[in-house]
Amino acid sequence: MKYDKDKKWVRRVLHTADIVNTLNGGISEPQVELEKKSDHYLLKARIPGVDIEKIKVEIVEKNLMVYHNLEFKGRNNSVIMVPHVAATCPLSPEIDFRNISASFEEKILSVFLPFNELRTGFHKNIEIKKW
Repeated sequence: MKYDKDKKWVRRVLHTADIVNTLNGGISEPQVELEKKSDHYLLKARIPGVDIEKIKVEIVEKNLMVYHNLEFKGRNNSVIMVPHVAATCPLSPEIDFRNISASFEEKILSVFLPFNELRTGFHKNIEIKKW
């Protein structure tokens, strides 16, 4: 992510967030658990105080990211969005990227990461052509 502000400004915003966080009693940290099953990984995340509509699950390069944006007011009442990462998970080649899915039930986000044929065992008969 590229910021269009100078480094001093970014540090000031982050320092302000720390002060506000301390004065307001802090924020609840996300609770994240990654389970390995026989044919998939299951990432479970509870992110207190954040509406499901604001949570994003994305694959960036070879990483799965679960995050939401924090909003800060900038100059001239502009809104500055800063991502707050709740979980990140490197994706190995054994994960079937195209079939990753997510669901939300009882305040828990579940991300299903199925294995592909590299993990479950790929088998194919190769026909020998005769010339």
